[in-house]
Amino acid sequence: FCAYGLVWLMIAAMAVFWVMGSAETRFRLMLAGLCAALGLLANVVLGGLIGAPRPFMAGIGHLLIHHAPDASFPSDHGTLVWTVGLALGLRGPLTRFGALVRWLVENAQCDA
Repeated sequence: FCAYGLVWLMIAAMAVFWVMGSAETRFRLMLAGLCAALGLLANVVLGGLIGAPRPFMAGIGHLLIHHAPDASFPSDHGTLVWTVGLALGLRGPLTRFGALVRWLVENAQCDA
């Protein structure tokens, strides 16, 4: 759930804020989406330059959930959530939501 569910939960919450929000809320959501897209683009570039293999690619551990054999650093999930959390949490009508997203990422214990 933590690997996929929390990201989709954040996106669903953003969709609700889009439908129910003001023009400023929509503007902030568009900026957060743009920042997330630029962050993920930077991940592609950094992943290609650094090329750190995922542990299962190096024969360490067991693969529990199917994952593409791409670079492990930087994290796409981490970049997406942190970028949205920071973009929304710095200023505007969604600062509490952005702070909640950042807090969830910092305190999620998903390594059961």
